Amino acid sequence: MQLLTDHDVRVQGRITLLQAQHKHLQEKIGWYRSQLPAEPDSGPQLHATR
Repeated sequence: MQLLTDHDVRVQGRITLLQAQHKHLQEKIGWYRSQLPAEPDSGPQLHATR
């Protein structure tokens, strides 16, 4: 039982670290996106045909 509970503590620590890293990465991505020029609408293009 002690082995399992020790492992659980280590896994939770890794999860906490990964969640913090993920949050930091998302913030960084958001900042870099905010520095990019606005992109034109990339929706479907409709062309008139005659």
